[in-house]
Amino acid sequence: MNSKAALFLTIAFSASFAAGQTDRALHFAHTEPATSLNQIATLIHVITDAAASPDERQKTLTLHGTQEQIALAEWLLGEIDKPQIPAPNNREEATHSYQLQGGGENTVRVFFLLNFDTAQAFQEVATAVRTTVDLRRAATYNGLRAFVTRGTPDQIALTTWLIDALDRPAGQRAVSRDYRMPLNSDPHGEIAVRLLYASNAATVQDFQQIATAVRTITDIRRLFTYNAARVIVARSTPEQIAMADWLMPQLDKPAVEKVSSTPVQSSGTYEYASASDRENMVKVLYLPQAETIEDFQRIATGIRTTTNVRRAFTYNAPRVMAVRGTIDQIAMAERMVKELDTPK
Repeated sequence: MNSKAALFLTIAFSASFAAGQTDRALHFAHTEPATSLNQIATLIHVITDAAASPDERQKTLTLHGTQEQIALAEWLLGEIDKPQIPAPNNREEATHSYQLQGGGENTVRVFFLLNFDTAQAFQEVATAVRTTVDLRRAATYNGLRAFVTRGTPDQIALTTWLIDALDRPAGQRAVSRDYRMPLNSDPHGEIAVRLLYASNAATVQDFQQIATAVRTITDIRRLFTYNAARVIVARSTPEQIAMADWLMPQLDKPAVEKVSSTPVQSSGTYEYASASDRENMVKVLYLPQAETIEDFQRIATGIRTTTNVRRAFTYNAPRVMAVRGTIDQIAMAERMVKELDTPK
C-alpha cells in the first residue's frame, strides 16, 4: 500500500471513530432471494440512516453507522427476517414498536398487515398511509406484508389509526371514519382525516371518477384511494373535509340502467364558508335523460362553457355532474339542466 492510500485510510478511520461510527455484519436466518435481501437492506437504510449492504452469497447484511443506528437495525432485522407472514390473533400482536432517545422522529413501528392477498393492494394502502401522514421514513417488505414507519408520536398515532381502519377483511368497514389531529400539528390547518366509502361504484374506473370529482370540487390536496375496498382517504382542513363528506353520497349513485321519463332533481346546494373564495356554492346535477355518455358529455360541456365554472367534473355511469362556483353560476347551470336534459 502506498503512503497516500495509507494516509487516506487512517484519516477515514479516524473520522469514523470520532463520529462514533461502527461496522457490524448481521446474518439473515430465513430470507433467501436476492430481491428480498435488497428490499430489507433498503428498508433498514430508510428507517435507520445507517449504510446497509447485503451479500447474497454469505447471507449477511453489512452495516455502517452509529451505535444507536446499529441497535435499531438489529432490532428491525429480527422483526423482518422471518420464514413466513406472522399469524397474530389481533392488531396489537401485529404491531411492534421501538423507541429512540430524544424527540422528533423517535418512534419506530412495524405493522404486519393481515388482510392483503396481493402485493398491489398492500402497496396501495402503504402509499395512502405514507402520504396522508407525511411520513419521511417509511418502507415496505412485500414478503411479510410488513409496513415499517418512523415518525413523531403524533404521526405514528395517525398511522396506527389508519392501518387499523384500512387493514380489514373484505366488506368490513372501520367503526370510526374520522380522526382529528392536534390543532397546531399542521401549518396549513389540515388536521382532519376522514374515510369516504363508495357503495355503488361497480368498477375501479367508476370509483376513480368519484375520487377525482371529490378532489376537483373540494381542492383537497391529500386525497388517496384504496381500490379494492372502494375507500377514499382524505386529509385537509375541517371545512374542506365537511364539504367532501357532503359531496360523496351525492356522487355515489347507481348507474343509469334506462332513461326515465321523470327528470331527477338536482341535489341541494352546499355553501362552503370561505372568506377568500367567491366560488363557494356546490351543486350536483343529475342528467338521467342523456341516453349515451356522448350525449351526457355534450350537455356537460355546454354547461361548463356557458357558465364559465372553473371547477366541474362529470361521472358517467349515473350521469352526474358536480359544479362549484358563484351563486349566479350555479343558478345558470340549474336552468340549463332543466332546458337540455329532457325526454327524447
